[in-house]
Amino acid sequence: MNNDLGSRAIIVGLHVGLPQMFKQDKQRTLETNMRAGAVGGDAVTVNKRLFGKSQTAELVRAVGQLKKYFNTNTLPWDDNANRLLSADRLMNFMKEVREMKAHVEDTWKNFVDSFETNIQKRSEEMGDIFDWSDYPSREQIENKFYVSIETQPVPKYDNDIRVGDPELQKMIEQENEQRINDKVQKGLRSAFNRIYELVEHMNNRLREYDEAGKKKPPMFKSMLENIREQVNVLPHLNVTGDRDLDNMIQELRDKVLINDLDDLKNYPSIRKDAINETGKIVDALADLI
Repeated sequence: MNNDLGSRAIIVGLHVGLPQMFKQDKQRTLETNMRAGAVGGDAVTVNKRLFGKSQTAELVRAVGQLKKYFNTNTLPWDDNANRLLSADRLMNFMKEVREMKAHVEDTWKNFVDSFETNIQKRSEEMGDIFDWSDYPSREQIENKFYVSIETQPVPKYDNDIRVGDPELQKMIEQENEQRINDKVQKGLRSAFNRIYELVEHMNNRLREYDEAGKKKPPMFKSMLENIREQVNVLPHLNVTGDRDLDNMIQELRDKVLINDLDDLKNYPSIRKDAINETGKIVDALADLI
């Protein structure tokens, strides 16, 4: 499998750094633990929110959107924030990511421009809890911020070790290639797991709705929309051309996403068919993850 993986996929990394938005209040932590009779004084930690939610909301939302898009459109690769991306998606993916990165940087600029004003406002909101020494200088927070996106080719081996013995060299290369392939399979299982959780949720909700009396549990459009979003993304995550994943995507399009939410609510026969189809898909996915 790894022989052509380098032509079908690429490794991408997203790294975001933000200044500290919380700070532990050591005195109030100690007082809270003492009042509660907690032995050791570390049962509860009291953290101060240095800025109000409204002051950081735009920045937090922009960073969250960037990370969500990045993770939704890629597969896990390693423990260093690197992810696996289908090579045919690289151009569109980078275009979207760069636009979101620019938005994050704009919201960061707005945050920095209001830095001193926000601290002053926070001093009025926090009362005796406020402490000027908790806050870094404007220059210090500017140095804490970064957003970087990196790309690199998929390595043929985890470690390119060279030895004199041809047989030993062959064994080392096979073991290294297997480790790379194991990483890819682990990433694919995460793709199967994404859709498994969504389809299982839909199956459970349909059953609850079908079995309930007059008081029906709510069903929201997001139940189908979340599945549709994943079905649109999953083909681009199938970097190995896994037929099981391709077949599952087609099954979802043909037998699940043809349903309308109102029809599922109002017509027991349509709901029954959807319960059966989603149940079959859940069982099939369970075998794959």
